[in-house]
Amino acid sequence: MQKPPMRTALSHARALAEAARQKSIETGQLSLFPWRQDQRGLSNVLARSSLFNTVSEFNTSTQERKFLRDVVVATMGDDVIMYRGEELRQDDHDVFINLVQLVKYSNLNEVIRFKPFPFMNKFLGWSKSPHNYQRLKECVSRLNATGLTIITRRNANQEKTNLFDGQSLVRKFRHEDSGTSEPLSEWEITMEPDIVELFGTYMATYLQAAEAIAVSKLRSPLARWLYRFYSTHEVPLPMKIETLQRLSGSQVKQMKHFRQKLREALVKLEKVGFLASWLMAENDDKLHIIRTGQKRIRG
Repeated sequence: MQKPPMRTALSHARALAEAARQKSIETGQLSLFPWRQDQRGLSNVLARSSLFNTVSEFNTSTQERKFLRDVVVATMGDDVIMYRGEELRQDDHDVFINLVQLVKYSNLNEVIRFKPFPFMNKFLGWSKSPHNYQRLKECVSRLNATGLTIITRRNANQEKTNLFDGQSLVRKFRHEDSGTSEPLSEWEITMEPDIVELFGTYMATYLQAAEAIAVSKLRSPLARWLYRFYSTHEVPLPMKIETLQRLSGSQVKQMKHFRQKLREALVKLEKVGFLASWLMAENDDKLHIIRTGQKRIRG
């Protein structure tokens, strides 16, 4: 019996994996998230957009967030993301990534309970403080009060499809007793079942958890966005700086000031070991980067 061509065998294996993933969606089991416990899943379509923008959550002059009404956010290629809700920033993305990690070991329709202080310390690398307790509560509340539409391709050979159609990223969130309004020692969340579509085959990148936590501690939203954006590319190509300005949702309008912010962010990513080198010449409108060592792991 003649062996099938390697490409055919690979396509068959991927088809079986996709069938198993679809069955998992139907049964509500999250075993389809294949990354290890020391990794974090990153949705490529979210990381390559301005949905989670780079406005600083640490600057008192920018702490008030806008309410966005059915805004089409910047994306790569022909992806479409429409968003309704309070603007999302990099701390919200930090929290979302790690909430997905919590439900990875559970069931889509199950209420997940977790203690806020251990979560913020172990998963996010935040110090245990009243300020960060409030910050975490506000992040989860924002993820709960959203309306998100995402239209993309699951892979290059497929037609565009709706992954999200007006849902929130977190379906339910409970942090206080409904009768007494007393804070709960364990918060409760239920994730939107359609989040599985954001982490399916071809749709996700697997980050090393220790590296992701180190980057999340950087007080540079642009550095954190760049880390996620470039993690989703197997081989980073030179990128126009104005494209990075648009995709990152930067509020820095003057290009010379954005270039300065970009340099500062790149230096930080070099110091944490994510970048081996980078080049942004004055007479060049593109950023060239080389990541350190390991290849990015794609879903």
